[in-house]
Amino acid sequence: TLADAVLVEPDEMEADFVVSAESFNTLSAVPGNPTLQKVNQAARKGEEPSLILHGFEVAEVDSREGTIYLHDDLMARYPISSLLKDKNHPIMRFKVHLQDADQSWLAHPAFRRGKRVSVRGRVVATQETIIGDNITEVTGRPFDYDSDVLELASGRFISPIANVRSLLWEVGREDMIVPIPQLSPVVHGDLNTSNILVEVSEEMPLWLIDFSDARPGHVYFDLAKLEVEFRTHVLYRLYKEMVDEGIWDVDTATKFALLVENVLMLTAVDDFPEFITTLRDYQPEWYDNLYTQFPLYSENLLYFLHSLRQIAETYSPERFKYHYPVAVFFQSISALKFKRLDDAPWHPWAKRLALCTAVVAGKQAIEGVDRPPELDDVYSGMRQRSAFAVITVGSGGDRKYLVQWNENWNMYNLVGGRLNNVKGDKDSFARAIQRELQVELGLVSPKDYRIVREYKPVYQRQFSRREFVFKDYEFRVFQIELLPRHPITPEEYEWYANRFDTERENILVSRAEIERLRTTENLPISETTRMILQELGEITAVDSDDMLLSLEFELENDEVVVSRGRGQVLGRLTNPRYGGLVENVTLEVLPANGYETEQDSAVLQLGKLNAGDVCPISLWLQPKEKHARLKLRFTFYDARGKEYRQTVEKSLEFKTNTRALFHIDNPYVVGKPLTPASEDLYVGREDVFMWIEENLLGKTQPHTLILYGQRRMGKTSTLYQLVGGRRGQTIREYPGYPIFPVYIDLQRLAGCDTPEFMARLSQQIIRNLARRGIKITPRESWSANGTIFGQFDEFLDQVEEKLPQNGLLVLVIDELEQMQASIENGRLNPDILPYLRSLMQHRTQLTFILVGTNQLMEDYWSTIFHVGISREIGALSREDTECLIREPVSPMIQYDDLAVDRIWLAARGHPYFSQLLCHRLISAVNLEGRHSKIITITEVRDMINLVIDEDDSHLQHLWNESSREEQFILASLAGTQEVGEENVSRSEVLSRLRGASIEDDTVRMALSRLETRRLVTRTPVERQIQRRLSQPGGWQPTLVSKDYAYSISFDLLRKWVAKKHPLGSLL
Repeated sequence: TLADAVLVEPDEMEADFVVSAESFNTLSAVPGNPTLQKVNQAARKGEEPSLILHGFEVAEVDSREGTIYLHDDLMARYPISSLLKDKNHPIMRFKVHLQDADQSWLAHPAFRRGKRVSVRGRVVATQETIIGDNITEVTGRPFDYDSDVLELASGRFISPIANVRSLLWEVGREDMIVPIPQLSPVVHGDLNTSNILVEVSEEMPLWLIDFSDARPGHVYFDLAKLEVEFRTHVLYRLYKEMVDEGIWDVDTATKFALLVENVLMLTAVDDFPEFITTLRDYQPEWYDNLYTQFPLYSENLLYFLHSLRQIAETYSPERFKYHYPVAVFFQSISALKFKRLDDAPWHPWAKRLALCTAVVAGKQAIEGVDRPPELDDVYSGMRQRSAFAVITVGSGGDRKYLVQWNENWNMYNLVGGRLNNVKGDKDSFARAIQRELQVELGLVSPKDYRIVREYKPVYQRQFSRREFVFKDYEFRVFQIELLPRHPITPEEYEWYANRFDTERENILVSRAEIERLRTTENLPISETTRMILQELGEITAVDSDDMLLSLEFELENDEVVVSRGRGQVLGRLTNPRYGGLVENVTLEVLPANGYETEQDSAVLQLGKLNAGDVCPISLWLQPKEKHARLKLRFTFYDARGKEYRQTVEKSLEFKTNTRALFHIDNPYVVGKPLTPASEDLYVGREDVFMWIEENLLGKTQPHTLILYGQRRMGKTSTLYQLVGGRRGQTIREYPGYPIFPVYIDLQRLAGCDTPEFMARLSQQIIRNLARRGIKITPRESWSANGTIFGQFDEFLDQVEEKLPQNGLLVLVIDELEQMQASIENGRLNPDILPYLRSLMQHRTQLTFILVGTNQLMEDYWSTIFHVGISREIGALSREDTECLIREPVSPMIQYDDLAVDRIWLAARGHPYFSQLLCHRLISAVNLEGRHSKIITITEVRDMINLVIDEDDSHLQHLWNESSREEQFILASLAGTQEVGEENVSRSEVLSRLRGASIEDDTVRMALSRLETRRLVTRTPVERQIQRRLSQPGGWQPTLVSKDYAYSISFDLLRKWVAKKHPLGSLL
């Protein structure tokens, strides 16, 4: 680029440098031109030497900016192809900005395209300084023109300027220019994101526009340009948002960009799911952060990039390997020079992505080709160099390898380490291994060992788990033999090694252990060890699909304190940091002689574990012996969906806890119905008993009653009170109208055929009436043919004869859904439903109370329910909940008001969850032996978090019973674990579920089902709308827009969903 330029005569020579077009008669004369080299050197130093250009042709005139563009005609004079013989393929190009006085000449006919001119101006920029300045802007560090290595985000790459020189004039001359005649389609020439139109229609056709630059060229020209343009004009927004939102810092975002480029190169031949899986394998946390912030959208963008790579690879796999990285490199370098990207909103991430793409593609472009010697030295110098020792004991299948514990990596590795000149290695791998053998094993050469041979060098590109970038490594491996006689058995080696170091940290491992990257003690072995021995042919390569993943489980204490017959086992489950992402982790406590497992601890769903994650484990056991072997089985899946099972055993010792001075029997009952024995805990439901009394007592034709509600809402406890508790006594013994309720649990009759069902039903009636002094003679047998319903009618006739005047037999049938299951699997006769309907309609001394979940409202039961009246058993009121919390433990333990409020908000009167929280709070008081008798809101908050982590079986059940659409809606309403939302409008729910491909009607129906199940609460919302009339001061009448807002019914469920199933993970 020349500034302050003037037109001069063709023979003018007064300038620091003069370059004439006639001095170039071959293509190779351009890079070797000494004048151009000196101009470049001066520009690198910040100088602005004067330069005269003679005889170059005018390529373009920009009269508005006062600028002309000059170029050479070497390709026209010395064509390398019949397709490349015009002047549209210049080797040199000059941008010349004229002084104001000379700009008027631009309107003269002499400045037409193809006219040769002579100009003089100051050199203010060259291709190299433009690249260097842009890299400085991106990295924030001055560009070092004297170095052929560029450091970026902990990675080392070939300097783009060195790469440009190499690819243009060395590698490129042979591998790019010559093959063009073989690959010469007409390319678009400017295929960027602005020149592609997408028509919004069912077919979604694509249109390409602006073919002004169309010309013969390399087949990869358009694909590479589009790929780079897509990064700099679309993809950059992802990185910018991640950094602006504080989710990533600049260094992390840059490393992820480099990771994407490397994985694109590695997986071009694979499908997109494999690309995504590989990307997550290297650093799952980064990918999950991105996907959570931009669900679906981020994968769509990555899919587009990967698709372009697959198109390029499919065209010609061999040319793709060598040519496509070159094309991507040069298009990325061109993007670095694009001034528009220095403006908002593109700056700085558009050019930062272009630089990441350029350095990775540039490195790939020179691999596997003949490089110039100076660049080969640069490439070699970027490698991290290490020396390792192969020390073996035994032979054949018994051959073992010596490995040393590496404190930095926390795993076993071959004996050896990095070449370090500061420690005296003097660039000698032999010196490095001698130093490492002395430091790590205490061996001194030549007294204690000898180097038998040096293996071939091993070159490898690996992802550094410490710095999270791909690095190139050079490993020199030496076979070592110990002196005076090399041990041939492990026992001989143990004796030999103890002579030098009794506290050594090295062991012998087998081939199988190395292949699986695990010692027999379940300690990790580095992937580098396996890779080196595979390269040397010592062990066989193991397919990644056959690799065994392994989790680590440790007890916090193998002594378990037992209180009131149960003990809590605490431990940690770790996914090693060198491992990969594992998902759907399930823990099962296997049976053993020494203990029994409490139900809530038998199976734990732990979700996913990223590499390095630690998950706390809490199990409750009931000891049967003082010493026991705890047996656990973990089931999990890797990122590719492969299932793994791992069994772990740990020794436990159970110790009895001395009861604290302060102790209270825990009155709260969790998960079981409240029997008459625990009826003091039964509170509320006065409205239910009044409803039953109103519809049963004093009726000449009593109604069939239907009670329904969520599981664990207290339905069965209510029935127990009606049949045998104090609360139901006034109904049972109502003067003049005695009632004889018979409780029948259909779950106990599951699997019975029709005769057995009727027989056991009659036995229940006989047994219950006997308690009230009424004796009924049982039938000797029940027929299996069609007369069985007639036989049961005869039995009921006998019962009604024995009932007192106005007496009423009430069959209280619980778990009614079990009858549907028995009918559908063929155990019960389907005619039982119309038969029951007949009994309800025509028997005057018999009625039914039918009980089940909300499923009873479905059409299946319409045959029966059209003759009955129904009522829902819902949550307890605020007043009843407070009684349930305070009264069972008063006055020994008090809850402060804020603690009661927090329990109410967490459970919203749900009996099971209210009792669960209270039970665990009282257990904590007893276990800790505290003297304080007041439970505070802080303790309640902590206990809520513990329940979410440890006691979430019913929460998981509610989730599992929900459809996919219902789960998405719950996640969209949950907010975060710490902060929820009061109400969310339906339109906002739809907006949050855009990435889930769920139709509006589907969302509406799913919301209705969740509301029916009482998992979601609906609140009407009204919004007033006024519109100004056309005449001054006028208003239309106020309009009211009615809609509904939704929230999760109780906070414990909301917090659980937010933690275990956030919306981002579902999407």
